[in-house]
Amino acid sequence: MKRLPRVRPRFVNGKVQNWNDLRSASITGLVKTLPRVGGKQLKTLVDLALSEAQCPNNVAVALAATLEDDLPDKADAGQIGSLYEKGGDCLTNPDDKESALTRAGLFFYLKKELPRASRTLQKSSDIDAAKSPRPLYWLYQIGTELSDKSTSRSALRRLKEKYPFSMHTILARLTEHEDPDDILQRNEPSPLKRSQKAPRRMP
Repeated sequence: MKRLPRVRPRFVNGKVQNWNDLRSASITGLVKTLPRVGGKQLKTLVDLALSEAQCPNNVAVALAATLEDDLPDKADAGQIGSLYEKGGDCLTNPDDKESALTRAGLFFYLKKELPRASRTLQKSSDIDAAKSPRPLYWLYQIGTELSDKSTSRSALRRLKEKYPFSMHTILARLTEHEDPDDILQRNEPSPLKRSQKAPRRMP
């Protein structure tokens, strides 16, 4: 895998001079450099990231991660969610995309923007190649809180089908007063005697 160079924001007279480099820079590298950026400059970067219409937008994800450190007093959960969603929509790795969009949904949930959280988590849960049950679990939870039975039932059904042994699935089933032990009994093969497993040839 090609390693992306670490890029620092470069400002001249309050304007970003290397915006395109920041958009495509390593998220990990940006997370290490962005905390050194001052308040007004950080706001400039946030505004640019949220208004950016093209991909990639790695800097949006890095800004969201950076602003998390300022919660709960100096950062807005809704803005962090918007940055994660903006950047996550551009990511191509399915697990990275799922992670960013799920975090976006959770920050909208924290902001009490439940319909928006539900829409974002729906996008995250629809990434077929991703491997996490988290978006479906939180989609189930939000559907339950909104009394949206269609959403909660669909999310629970998909959890049970795709991640039957996940802790998230077990928690959701317990909320529904279902017995999760039945997953251990489902399609359990009957024990075979040794003679049935490898019958001896009769002379």
